[in-house]
Amino acid sequence: MSLPNNEHPHQPHLPIYSLLAAMALLLCGNALLETTISYRTALLSQSASSTSMIMASYYVGFLVGGWHLPYLLRFITHRQVFILLAIIFSSLIYALSLRHTAIAVATLQFGCGVCISGLYVAAESFINVHSNEKSRQRTFSYYMLIWYFGVGCGQLPLLSSHGFNSYFFNFSALLVLLSMLPAVFIKSRSAISTHGVGNPLPADSRALRNPCSANAIGFRQLASSFPRPFVLSIISGMFIGILFAMSPVFGELYFNSSRQSALMIIAFVLGAGIVQLMLTQLTHHQPTRVLRVLTWSGTVCTLTALLLSFTQQLSLIKVILLALLLGACALPIYSLAAAWIQTIINENTRVTASALLLLCNGFGSILGPLWAGQLMHYWGSTGFYLSLLTGFVITHFLLYKQHKPSTFNSAEELRLTTNQAHSFNQVPLNTTKTAEDY
Repeated sequence: MSLPNNEHPHQPHLPIYSLLAAMALLLCGNALLETTISYRTALLSQSASSTSMIMASYYVGFLVGGWHLPYLLRFITHRQVFILLAIIFSSLIYALSLRHTAIAVATLQFGCGVCISGLYVAAESFINVHSNEKSRQRTFSYYMLIWYFGVGCGQLPLLSSHGFNSYFFNFSALLVLLSMLPAVFIKSRSAISTHGVGNPLPADSRALRNPCSANAIGFRQLASSFPRPFVLSIISGMFIGILFAMSPVFGELYFNSSRQSALMIIAFVLGAGIVQLMLTQLTHHQPTRVLRVLTWSGTVCTLTALLLSFTQQLSLIKVILLALLLGACALPIYSLAAAWIQTIINENTRVTASALLLLCNGFGSILGPLWAGQLMHYWGSTGFYLSLLTGFVITHFLLYKQHKPSTFNSAEELRLTTNQAHSFNQVPLNTTKTAEDY
């Protein structure tokens, strides 16, 4: 059995371990940066709506980077992309420590979003290349756990301070630079080459750059055939934007301290990490059933939080417990939406589906802080929970939406639709699934 290219014969998993270590350091620095930016903006007497626009600029950059930066992988290796973007990212963090005006911060936040999106694309593309069908799902599960771990650990420096400290920016930039040390061991060939099964690596970037090319299935065709998983990805992005971008504003409004905001974010990722770990142990779970359980649980938790907020009975312990439950219910939705779409499409469509899920998630991450900022501008801290309730209500509608009677009335009609999809170069369906799966 031959080892993948550039892997040491005695350490075949060294590139994957190096990538996970690099991402852990990178995510710690990024999480610390975003919490610090949000809290500093709130301290500078910016309104909740202004803070939400500044934080949304980060996700706009994330969306732009996810659309354009995969093109780099056609010319340079994953390691070179990672190191280049990490250097630019750390420089932008240092610039953020020197600038305080809203326009300057929003512009630099946009650049940070572009860089972190490109780093995500490089990391996930690297995992796809160096994993086989048996190990890919488990590797991505560990990747998500590293994501939760990095975001949680990024809040630890904030626990040592009761207020804002400018050294948080320097420490964040240092963590991003340190992520380049394990990245040195990410030895991979250029994305122009091919791997085991003969598929060209830049296929994902071609799908992003030109979705209507002959070698890529269009985003519009994919989304029109299976809309609900992609709308769920938008909702998941809204949750991510609200929980991570606006919780520091909530902490400033309700507790007037950065420590409570950090504890909330740690609780979010801890709850999500527990659920994600449980999902890795379930080999045959149905994503839609798990989504229904999480949606109902999240709705109950959000209504409870609203009741306590209206009656002014929210204490720190209650906020942390609610954050633990809300993180467990809201954050795993993205991975479940990804698992849902992967079960109802064939293997040739998965690259395009993954790219579209990422773009939908980025779009939702823009909408989330903007929506929460408007609600918090008029309702104060209560608007934070109202924005989360909106997401759960939409998720209920998606999961329990009744199909038209004419949709897939028979197996023959489903088979005819499948043949038409192939003849028009549209999305190949997985005919082993029922109409409810779509």
